[in-house]
Amino acid sequence: MRICLAQTKPHKGDVDLNIEGHKKFILTAIDKKSDLIVFPELSLTGYEPELSEKLAIEKTDPRLAQFQMMSDKGGISIVIGMPFKKNSGVCIAAAIFQPGVPVTVYCKRYLHASEEPYFVPGNDEVAVLSVANCNVGLAICYELSIDSHVSSVFSAGSDIYVASVVHDVDSVHRCDKKLSLIAKEYSKNVFCVNCVGVSGMYDSFGNSAVWDKYGDLLHQMDDKTEGVLVFDINNQAIVQ
Repeated sequence: MRICLAQTKPHKGDVDLNIEGHKKFILTAIDKKSDLIVFPELSLTGYEPELSEKLAIEKTDPRLAQFQMMSDKGGISIVIGMPFKKNSGVCIAAAIFQPGVPVTVYCKRYLHASEEPYFVPGNDEVAVLSVANCNVGLAICYELSIDSHVSSVFSAGSDIYVASVVHDVDSVHRCDKKLSLIAKEYSKNVFCVNCVGVSGMYDSFGNSAVWDKYGDLLHQMDDKTEGVLVFDINNQAIVQ
């Protein structure tokens, strides 16, 4: 199984322009024979809490159909970050597209205090995807710091753990330490995908990365450049 991390530079509040960028990354992932591509938190809009209500996207939004078609045609699972509109308010969400399967949406269960004025938490569901005979557990940013959330993802049978985040330089270094500990504790590969550039209140620091089951860092992207990191789970190697 190959997983692709897409380190993007979001355009503030411009969903259509960000969609075009996402499509290019997905085509690159398909070209590299990836089974799964994961984007950062709120990748379709940038991390813009103040704009979240205006920019919130419904599951039936016709713009999302493009990703379903790419998933079906390319045989690839796609996880995209977006503000999701539901009856109780707006969630920080991951839209999940898989070949031949209707889109599903996972809503972030644990919000940082700074997010609570703008977003509502998700329910108690756990996001674990079946991709190429591998169970992929998902987390959105602050959730990786909640031990009960981490344990619930692995209790649900996850073979790997993938966190979509928006982090500045200080947050990245704290996140790296936590993810290394998670990998070591559960003896699983752990991944983190971050964006670059200014996103809301953050000067995002990139450094999207993968750790082995011993908690050792295998590869990390830089802090300024858009691009992809493709990792082969079976061979435990970066795909060039």
